[in-house]
Amino acid sequence: MHIPRGYDDQSSITPIAALKGNDKATVLGRIEHISERQTRNGAQVLTAVVGDGSATMQLTWFGRRFLKDKLSVGQRIFATGKIGFAYGGMGQLNMAVSSFELLERNDAPPAKILP
Repeated sequence: MHIPRGYDDQSSITPIAALKGNDKATVLGRIEHISERQTRNGAQVLTAVVGDGSATMQLTWFGRRFLKDKLSVGQRIFATGKIGFAYGGMGQLNMAVSSFELLERNDAPPAKILP
């Protein structure tokens, strides 16, 4: 039996300004900046700064370098993941992305529950 140990509820979108650390949340925003870097141990980290009009945050993908070709500045993104703050709570709001979807200009965000 393959039973999921948790679910991502994407039915409610949280404004970025209302996010709190250590929560799982779903946001809808527009990509403002994309960058990639390599950590000291050689791991690849892809980041995208996303804004929704209320605030901005950083979305983070570990070991997903191939996504850089799929993401572009100005594109709408619908993402779910765990919220945290860089530098032990004193830095920028960020999300370790567990699932995401790129949306066209007029697409409505999907409202679903994912295992």
